[in-house]
Order: sequence, then C-alpha cells, then structure tokens
Amino acid sequence: MAMIEWPPKAWREVYAHYETHSAWYSSDPNKILQVMGEPAAAQQQRYCHVPLAADIARVSAALLFSEEPRITFEDPEAQGRFEEIYSKAAVASRLSEAAEVCAALGGVFLKLNWDPELAPHPLVSVAHPDNAIPEFKFGRLTGVTFHKIVRQDDGATWRLLESHLPGFIETSLYCGTPSLLGERLPLDTIPETQGLEPVTVTGIPRILAVYVPNLLPNRQFRHLPIGQADIQGCEGMLASLDEVATSLLWEVLLGQGRLVGPAEVFRRDDKGRKIFDIHRKAYLGLDIPGVAGAATGQLIDVVQFEIRTQQHLDAAIYYAEQIVNAAGYSPQTFGLRIEGRAESGTALLIRERKTFLTAAKKAAYWAPALAELFELLMQVDAVHFRSGITPSRPYVEIQDSIRPDIRDIAQTADLLGRAAAASISTRVRLVHPEWPDDMVEAEVRKIMEEQGLKLPDIIQDGIAD
Repeated sequence: MAMIEWPPKAWREVYAHYETHSAWYSSDPNKILQVMGEPAAAQQQRYCHVPLAADIARVSAALLFSEEPRITFEDPEAQGRFEEIYSKAAVASRLSEAAEVCAALGGVFLKLNWDPELAPHPLVSVAHPDNAIPEFKFGRLTGVTFHKIVRQDDGATWRLLESHLPGFIETSLYCGTPSLLGERLPLDTIPETQGLEPVTVTGIPRILAVYVPNLLPNRQFRHLPIGQADIQGCEGMLASLDEVATSLLWEVLLGQGRLVGPAEVFRRDDKGRKIFDIHRKAYLGLDIPGVAGAATGQLIDVVQFEIRTQQHLDAAIYYAEQIVNAAGYSPQTFGLRIEGRAESGTALLIRERKTFLTAAKKAAYWAPALAELFELLMQVDAVHFRSGITPSRPYVEIQDSIRPDIRDIAQTADLLGRAAAASISTRVRLVHPEWPDDMVEAEVRKIMEEQGLKLPDIIQDGIAD
C-alpha cells in the first residue's frame, strides 16, 4: 500500500479550517463541540446553538442570486440555446447553492458534466472545496482533483478521484485509510464504481471546471489563491454566542419555581420516592412539635429564582452584531437595530451600505468565473451534443438584490428632464432597464406624441397651402 497522506501535506492545514467552518455551517452541535475540542462529557450536556454562521452564508447567496444574473451572448442563436440549457439544467438553483457553499467555506467549484442518456444538454454541478485538491498558476486554476469516499468497510476507505486536466478527465479508485490514500485499484473492483471510464477525452483543450473564491486575500493562507470564508476569524465569537445562548437556557431550567416544605406534606409513589402532588386541593393542618399554631401553607415555601433574560439578550445581541460586522455585513441585514422602520430603497442602501459593498466585492469574482463557465458550457454543447453553434464568451452581470424604489427612479428621471441633461430615450431606459431597444423606441414615440413633441419637418415636408 502506497504511503501517500490524504489530504496531501500541503493542504492539511487548509482542510483543518474547512472542517471547522463546515461544522459551524452544518449547525450540528455535536460537530461544533468536536472541532472546539470539548470533552465527550461536555457533548452530552444540553447545548444551545445559534445558527448564525448558516444564516450568514444563506444571506450571502441571496444577495448575489435572489435575482438571476443577466447573461448576454452576441449571437442570437447562442443566446437562445443557452437560455434553453439554463432553464432545463436548473442552472439558477445550482448558482444559489454554490454561492451559499462559497460563503460558508471560502470558495466553490463549478464543473461541467454530460450524459446523453440523462439529458440532451450539458449539466452544471457544484463541488465543495473540501472535496477538491486544486492546482494554480499565477492565480488561475490549471487543474483540479475532486475526491469523495464511496465506501468504508472493515477499516478500509475507498476513494474515487476525478482529475481534471486540459483535454481529458482521469478517474481512479484507491483503497486506503482515513489518513492514507492507499493503493490504486481497477474501477470495477467495487460495485459503486463499475462502469466508469478511466479516461474521458473532452475534446476541449481546457479544464471543464472553474473556481470561485469568496473573498481575497485569505488572511490565513496568503500564499494560496483560495478565498476566505465569511466567518473566518469569528470562530471564537460564534462559540461565545453559543455559550450565552446555552447559559440563558440553563438559567431558564434552573429558574423554574421550587417548593420547599416538611416531609409530612409529601407522599410516596410506587417506588418509594417522595413526591408533592401539585393538583391536590386540600391538606390537613400539621401538628408539628415546637411550632405552635403552624399552618401547612406557612410551612411550604415557594422558591422562584430570578431569570436574567435581558442581560443574556444584550450579550447575545452584542456578539451577533460583532460577528455580522466582522463578516462584512450591516447588522440591519440580519434584523438587528431595525426598530420596525420601513424605508425607501435609497434609505435602505445608505443604512446597509457595508452589506452591499461586500456583495459587490463578491460579484466581482463571480462575474468572470460565470462567463468562463458558460463559455465552456457552450463548447461542451457544441462538441458532445452537436449544437452547430460557435461557442463564445458571454457578458455576465450580477444583478442587485434590492429593487430600487420606483418613486426615487421617477424623481431622478424628472430632474434629468427638467435640467435637459438626458434624452427621452435615456430616461425611458432608466425607468425600464429590462426593456429591449424596440420597446424603448416605441415608448419614446408615444411620449413624444402625447407631449406634442413630434412636429412635422417643415424643410422636408414644406409648408401646406
């Protein structure tokens, strides 16, 4: 058995960070306590987790792809074919999924697949960074090996490796241990990998995968062109937030009312344990030596501990705000400090400026990566599905997730018109940016007719007799 460490030594520290961020993203208390190094006894106690890390990843994806990106090809035939593939292959859903993983783990891979028996068009799939070993040159992806565990039995770990290189994809099977790759075996050794081709010629002199970093540079791994997760550097505060939530939970449990009284007011159950029947409506007075005229009600004390709710909530909000701020978002994006206000689009942009700046930074990484991915998609379609369309790179624009207030747009158009600073065509495009040219021209003609601006040309038509 080959003694090759897995993951490779150069990526071991990176994968340790992936494991930590994956635990927080999963919102699984057991995984979180494990990566925090808590003893097994602590993991058995009641633990209250606040899924803020998962919420941050979800919000990041919504900011980028709550509206579908605008993708434009110069060739109308390419545009039509792409829109067909985009719809049938559910690419919009894949992008939203990829964006969430990207924010949670610091990056994501999008790769292209094809199977004529499964679908008559290329397919886009999402690969998580903790299942990939990439190769970079000058910051660009030159190769990547995707890996996954397909079977674990009798101490043996079976891994399937899929290496993407320009022009071909190599698939291999290894049998080893959780920390060692092991020896290479034929793909038909186990049922899970039977029928797979060891080498697939793509017919395209480029790798059929792209990498999208979340944000660069990565403060932990500045020597690598891999993105950093939104919660990088916030792990300690996330743990503190959970400690506050857990403390509040125990405060509630321990703060429940208790009754303290003499043994005579308790009865024994079938197992001989003393219990107090809270539903019993009447008790006989007790003749307790040394306590003259004592009544049962005077001898039963109700103990009610104070629950420090507000102090815990203040601490939780403090940590939540610090985490959100460190991740690059405004607290208002997560419902903090909103005070029930309903604001216009302009006021919202001002109040959540930090959130939109972060989203714009991420969009700058997504747009070129998607342009490359969709160009490769059209190449796969041309080579393997004989589309007959010449592949080209589209223009990709990530849409703003916040729709502008129509009142603000109307006011802007009105001011531009009064100042004679924009034509009618420009103002129509401002109000209706999604309209094609023919609709804009038709609207301009209608406006000019209604306002009496479309007068006959005297020079051309002459003066009527």
